[in-house]
Amino acid sequence: AGKSCLFVVGDYDKTLWLSTRNIPRLSLTTAAWLNSYDLLKHRVVVMTRDAFSNCVARFTA
Repeated sequence: AGKSCLFVVGDYDKTLWLSTRNIPRLSLTTAAWLNSYDLLKHRVVVMTRDAFSNCVARFTA
C-alpha cells in the first residue's frame, strides 16, 4: 500500500483541480474545506503558504 497525499490550496483553482484528479492517492482540497478527518486520513499533507495562513487564521479564531 502506498502513501496517500493531501494537497491543500488557499483558493479553488479549476485548472489545478482538473490536473490532479487522475493522480492516484492524491486528494486536493481548499483550506476552507479542510477538516480533521482529511488530516488524519492522509500520511502526507502539503500546503501552500496561502492555505497555511488561512488555516492558522481559521483555527485560532
